[in-house]
Amino acid sequence: MGIMKKLGFDTAVLSFVRVMTMLVNVIQTMVLSRTLTKNQYGTYSQVLLVLQFFIVFFSLGLENAVNYFYNSVSNVKKRNIYINTVFSLSFLGGLTALSFLLLFSRPIALGFANSQMTTLIIIVSLRPLLQNLITLYQPLFISCGDAKLIALMNLGISILQVSVVSGLSIGYKDLGLIFGVLIFLDILQLVCFSGIFKKRYNKISFINVKNDYSKDILKYSVPVIVASSVSTLFINMDKLTISGVMGIEDYALYSNMAKELPLTFITNAITTVFIPLVIQYINHNELDKFKIFWSKYLEIGYLMLWPFCISAITLAPELIKFLYSERYLSNEGIRVFIIYNILLMFRFTYFGLVPTAKGRTDIVMKYSIIMCVINAVLNYPLFRLIGMCGPAVASVISMAISDILYFRVSIKLVDLKIKEIVSVKRMLFTLFELIVIGAGIRLLFLPMNMFIKSNIVLLIVGETLFCICFYILNFNRIKRLMVDVK
Repeated sequence: MGIMKKLGFDTAVLSFVRVMTMLVNVIQTMVLSRTLTKNQYGTYSQVLLVLQFFIVFFSLGLENAVNYFYNSVSNVKKRNIYINTVFSLSFLGGLTALSFLLLFSRPIALGFANSQMTTLIIIVSLRPLLQNLITLYQPLFISCGDAKLIALMNLGISILQVSVVSGLSIGYKDLGLIFGVLIFLDILQLVCFSGIFKKRYNKISFINVKNDYSKDILKYSVPVIVASSVSTLFINMDKLTISGVMGIEDYALYSNMAKELPLTFITNAITTVFIPLVIQYINHNELDKFKIFWSKYLEIGYLMLWPFCISAITLAPELIKFLYSERYLSNEGIRVFIIYNILLMFRFTYFGLVPTAKGRTDIVMKYSIIMCVINAVLNYPLFRLIGMCGPAVASVISMAISDILYFRVSIKLVDLKIKEIVSVKRMLFTLFELIVIGAGIRLLFLPMNMFIKSNIVLLIVGETLFCICFYILNFNRIKRLMVDVK
């Protein structure tokens, strides 16, 4: 199979399975929003927020290191030492996270003014260790050419998780039991990944740290983990603000409205299989190939993502009611939901692609810090000014500024001009098309609401009309892009 066909096949497989994985996660959220009280759901979301910080911070940026060292080190023996050392460093980071969560569970709960969290944090304290080891296997399988295998395994675990968790929430409504089952499923997934990798390739040791190799790995990964930690702080700063100044039930509302919809599956899948190829092109100085790939990748990204984001904004009330029930439908909630879908539109590409491929993780760290600082400065003042929507607006402003700066430095790193990579006029025209289609459908809904009372029917009709209109108008453009990428 040629490299382009392999790229297309891997992207198709990952896209399909990620859609399914995201859908089962959405189903889990839909079930929990309905079966748990707002207080319980708020507590559940707060524990997940704490976990997210610990998982990211104690990952040490090693997922990127696996990708980088596996694809840039040609000597097999040396490469295996690097990979074993990466896994060992991750294991040590996980043990440290476990210790911190056990020691500081009560102070963390007090910080959230929610005593229910103390026991739950102790229950989930093993999860950062398990999740980070699991995450390391993902790029490893993909780099070995097993994208289909890892995707299907992820799908199986996701379906099992949503089935068990949903069943427990309906039957018992016990958060401790739900989190305990999640830990068990993490252990099961790690055992499966490690066992299959050992059988197909070689055994990976979790206790084999080579100091000389550790220096190279940490030199690469520490800026990444600083960037990831700062990005996580950026993503969750608004939630921390809302959790600190509003009640648990308000936090339950905000956490759902700020939840990322499963719309980035195509761009994420393309990026996942694209990064190893980009690293190879840049390291072998094949910039002409890279320029063509990057340009098409960006255009395909926003053509695939933006229609779904704008349609979600257009159909916000119907979508919120469908996903989270009428309990979460309020004017303030709708506004936060719309703002977060605007934020999602910036996710049509990974802006750190070029610096990461060039090994310039210091740039990733720098611009992540800039984004977070801007968000920190704007977050609370905008909350005081416009209420619950303020922190969400702060996130959009800071991300927009950071992405513009990111793109400028990426262009300079590969010595290209902006007009060689992206057409700003074409992007703006696409956005104009989408806004006109959205406004037309919203106007059409005024008489439709008199005849169609089913929320699901309205949602299906609206989404179908939106996609048909946009993709008919842009069919030839998308077809030409897909042909050019082959």
